[in-house]
Amino acid sequence: MYLYLAAGLCAILVSATWRIISNVFLSPLASIPGPFLAKITSKWLILVEMSGNRTTTIHKLHNQYGPTVRVGPNEVSFADGNVIKELYGQSSDFMKAPVYDQFSQHPVGIFSMQNKAEHRERRKLLSHAFAQSNLLQIEPVIGDTVKQLLKKINGTMGQPTDALVLLRMFALDVVGNDTGELFLGKSFSALESIKPPTFIRDLDAYFIVMGMKGSFPWLFEIASYFPSTKWQELQQAPKRLRTYGENALRDYRLRQDAGPKGAKYKDLLHKMLTSHETVSTPSGKPTEVPMTDEQISLEIGNLVFAGTDTTSTTLTYLFWQLAQCKWQELLRDELAITQLVDGIATFGDIDQFPILNAVIAESLRLFPAAPASLQRETPAGGRELAGYFIPAGTVVSMQCYTTQRDGAIFHDPETFDPTRWMQSPEKLTDMNLYQMPFSKGTRACLGKNLAMMELKLVVAAVIKQYQIKVADSMKPGDMNMKDHFLTLPACGRCDLVFTPL
Repeated sequence: MYLYLAAGLCAILVSATWRIISNVFLSPLASIPGPFLAKITSKWLILVEMSGNRTTTIHKLHNQYGPTVRVGPNEVSFADGNVIKELYGQSSDFMKAPVYDQFSQHPVGIFSMQNKAEHRERRKLLSHAFAQSNLLQIEPVIGDTVKQLLKKINGTMGQPTDALVLLRMFALDVVGNDTGELFLGKSFSALESIKPPTFIRDLDAYFIVMGMKGSFPWLFEIASYFPSTKWQELQQAPKRLRTYGENALRDYRLRQDAGPKGAKYKDLLHKMLTSHETVSTPSGKPTEVPMTDEQISLEIGNLVFAGTDTTSTTLTYLFWQLAQCKWQELLRDELAITQLVDGIATFGDIDQFPILNAVIAESLRLFPAAPASLQRETPAGGRELAGYFIPAGTVVSMQCYTTQRDGAIFHDPETFDPTRWMQSPEKLTDMNLYQMPFSKGTRACLGKNLAMMELKLVVAAVIKQYQIKVADSMKPGDMNMKDHFLTLPACGRCDLVFTPL
């Protein structure tokens, strides 16, 4: 028996040794620089991810090793502008990597779709709601939510308030508005609540659960049997998000049935219920089919998630930065000519303001809401990227946190300097190539136009009417960026003081 045990251990040792030798010396990726441990295993990144430091860790590796870094036995990170189009361009054949499977449910939503044709059809259907022409029609709806935000700020009476919570409530109320003219036709009334709605807490829990499930699937399986009530509640968050979508769809249909005949519904739910997607039958023949209730429910959750934490994080860091520099006063001077109606500017009046656009662009550069690696899988036949041959199946990625801090493109990249966005068209072209907070190409964020409208309307309204300063409760390092795919301050809050002018 001992002989068999010894033989088994030897076999394991030989296999492990061969794998190390193969990964370090014989792999097609062997010549790509990177930490030695990354050549042996990808597990070293798991603890880094759990601590919220993956993005900054990979950024430091690029500073150390250069624009191409091997971060795992089968994963390479790039920070070369020439690679952006290859990975994320309109005609790119790099598909989303298997890591996105951890966010997948059945059926698969647009965020996790890997089939290019299916993604194109779903995007075509959903993009209607985010077209600039449609957003201009429902600008008053967004304006009403900005008014609710201003009312909430007035209620702080010049005392410190957690701007992160406040702005999350605002963004949540934008995507769920009870006028029925935006996306879901149902309001969360978050800004009227004393504490964050359950949906927000479930969003936070969702990332904890899905991150653990993706990094430690075996541990997640074991933990699912733990009798802890708190843990059982936590791991049910993805299911509760799906249930929210199902309930929203059910309630929407009830409102439609009760409404006047022939009423026109402008929101996205109506679009999803009445449109068809082109899909391939088993015989390969394309056919038009409606979205199923399951697909609609899933996309509801996806859109609320995507429209909440991204915009609120950007606004939080933008106000925090403006509270500490001269740009608050410069922006206020620019906005002086703007006429407000009930405290709100008209989007068309402020859309092209150079300082407003510059401070937003600079905040998106330094503090992207989704700073992490956008991972893709190298297609069949492999590709040559940045001078290296990358075999098929290799996971490749870029992160905007790093591309937007390239010192060759952005002078003094760690400094908040909006003037860089007021330079020549040629310089702007170079910067815009590396600036990718909304990603690029066919996988770019659907809600970019909505996000920019929200950012401009909120910033204009708040800066014109309030002086902002950082609360004394905030300490150095509190606003360091932590990411669990999306960015959050290290301390989990952002205490600011809004004083009426």
